[in-house]
Amino acid sequence: MYLTWRVPEFGPSIYTSLTTDEAKALRQLAQGRNVLEVGAAYGYSTVLMAEVAESVTSVDPHDALNSLATLNRNLIDAKVDDRVDVRVGRFADIAPTLFARHFGLVFIDGDHSYEAVKHDLEWARKLVKPFGAVIALHDYGEESCPGVQQALDEWKPPTYITDTLAVYSDPR
Repeated sequence: MYLTWRVPEFGPSIYTSLTTDEAKALRQLAQGRNVLEVGAAYGYSTVLMAEVAESVTSVDPHDALNSLATLNRNLIDAKVDDRVDVRVGRFADIAPTLFARHFGLVFIDGDHSYEAVKHDLEWARKLVKPFGAVIALHDYGEESCPGVQQALDEWKPPTYITDTLAVYSDPR
């Protein structure tokens, strides 16, 4: 599968590579939870989750796409900016500052290299609440992102997969 960036058919009109089914699944997973998002880009997933989540902490360096200004504008336009804590930087640097919170959902869609996904997954497992939490990773099986599947397959099989969204229930 090769996912292209486009304006989606579902949700806010923000450039994304999430499919409609992935977007709906992600929104359902975020319902009523404190969410940690690793990789926001222009904010499509951020807005989708913030509309239904208790809160969203979004971590992204915003350097690859120069996307910070667009993300902030999209959060304001969607009227969810009050529920999103935007952290600008690499997850490797920011993760250790997040121990004061336990998240019900960690959504990883940042650096797709094997090393980065493995690191992000290790931190995600430390930051999720002990019971009932979920970790979801985008681009599992995506041919342009082989590091995602490699890192996840070394850990354990997903609980379920929606297109390229791999979901792990109670991941501790």
